[in-house]
Amino acid sequence: MIFSKILGLKKRASIVLDDYQKKKYKRTQIANLYKNLLAIPVTEKSERVLFWVTGGMSLLLNIEGAVALALRLRGVNVHLVICDGTLPACVRREVFQDYQCSKKEKRCSDCKQSCASVIDTLGLSYSFIGDFITDDDRAFLFDQAKTVTWDTVGDLIYEGVNIGKNILSALIRYSRGHDIKERVDVLVDYAYAGLLVAAASRAAIKSYKPKQLFMSHGTYVDWGPALHNALSQNISVTAWMSSYMPYQFYFKHITSEPIDFYSISAETWQQRKSLSLMEVEKKRLDQFLSNRYKKQISFDMKSFGVYQDDIQMLKERYKIDQSKPVWGIFCHINWDNVGDYVPMPYEDFSEWIFDTIVQISSIVDVTWLIKIHPAEAWENPLSGLERFILKNFPSLPNHIKIISMHDEISPLNFYQLIDGAVTVCGTPGLELLLMGKPVILAGQAHYGQKGFTCDSFTKKDYQDFLRRVSDIPLLTEAERNLARQYAYCFFLQRQIPFDIVEHSKNRYFRFDQADMLLPGNNAFIDFICDSIMAGRDFVMDDALVEKWFKVFD
Repeated sequence: MIFSKILGLKKRASIVLDDYQKKKYKRTQIANLYKNLLAIPVTEKSERVLFWVTGGMSLLLNIEGAVALALRLRGVNVHLVICDGTLPACVRREVFQDYQCSKKEKRCSDCKQSCASVIDTLGLSYSFIGDFITDDDRAFLFDQAKTVTWDTVGDLIYEGVNIGKNILSALIRYSRGHDIKERVDVLVDYAYAGLLVAAASRAAIKSYKPKQLFMSHGTYVDWGPALHNALSQNISVTAWMSSYMPYQFYFKHITSEPIDFYSISAETWQQRKSLSLMEVEKKRLDQFLSNRYKKQISFDMKSFGVYQDDIQMLKERYKIDQSKPVWGIFCHINWDNVGDYVPMPYEDFSEWIFDTIVQISSIVDVTWLIKIHPAEAWENPLSGLERFILKNFPSLPNHIKIISMHDEISPLNFYQLIDGAVTVCGTPGLELLLMGKPVILAGQAHYGQKGFTCDSFTKKDYQDFLRRVSDIPLLTEAERNLARQYAYCFFLQRQIPFDIVEHSKNRYFRFDQADMLLPGNNAFIDFICDSIMAGRDFVMDDALVEKWFKVFD
């Protein structure tokens, strides 16, 4: 027994020592950056960027902290704001694992410590949300939150800025498709959180006077109110999101509404549109799409079926009537933030799919394949669109079939199986267009209104497209070329490598490669920093695309 205890103590001591050595190594690597850099002092005249990174996710903070450090090493005055447990509800709270009030204090304390540790290690300055809110503010905002109802929350205003949409987005994400209308406590918590972020971000902007804000996708109560506060004061926001490839990301300048994190400016599109794809660009795009599905190298791939050279087995598996056209319907995750800023004629994805099925039930000259998003299988199998459809349509007509979330089918095989598709704003729509097949959009997707999609802005427009789907032709050569030009920009020029984070889903900061953050040491990091400060679209030129494509290929 004594021997066992001694071994246990030695093991714990070893872990503590190992942790200490790792922290010491990390701090040394960062300290060397500042030492090796030719001094670029930060003064009162230095441009300021405020990082609003309050989502409580330390892995995301590795990315944002790295961007902040790269800017700091270029003479930009950066400051980060993180959460200190002030928010009663946030992006980390979910209906499946909702924390009890008695455990919230520890969860928030651990979160605060892990996030602060990342920034401390990187040697950056930061504040907490609570630093910008007084006790009187808290009492006043909580009283205001208690007056909110499910009918009024979407219209909640803070000092002229609508934050209700962000609160609703957070509630939808929290619910994961479940009905939570009886959870008034959750409604009040998220309304209060949105008001706190609105008040804190307004005070932080007033205090720090930044040129711009930097944050992740800008949705939910953690970020949205800060984003809208900035825009209301003509302060631009740079947002980032994960892309389709490991350690690569999308960046976007947000300067006004409507907000779209994937689109490019009209000027950039006109430039890309005016330049036909060169042969090398055509080959790169084809290679990217082939590797994406045949080698399953994309970051967003999970549990997808292996590509089959022959789709005849799929036709037999789903009993496809080959005498009729086959159209696919790409469903979305019903709680995903993709629908938060995409204008569409329907209230949400559930209403959209319900009306779609009502309409196509009488369109019997087409075989309809409703493809459930495979992520439902691990995200919300009991509350997703597949369960919604089965509940509301227990008996579907023979010409409508469901491709279940559990069906292992390669997306590329599915594209080959169908003659056209319907979606609100999903990426599969863009990929299908590259094959020359028509796509009906029930929302304003980032690739819509470019001259190669069937765009609908009202329910009537959308329903009309569905009724005449058999008459919609394949894309013309000119339309397909336009789609390929846009896709090349979206998939190859805008997925920007950020090598300072691990080449895996974990996205840990690579302290052994910290010197790549120094100016001139990494072309992609130079490009990201230059584009942030210059306000340019994040679209790589051919030299940069060639550089990353060699690694990718």
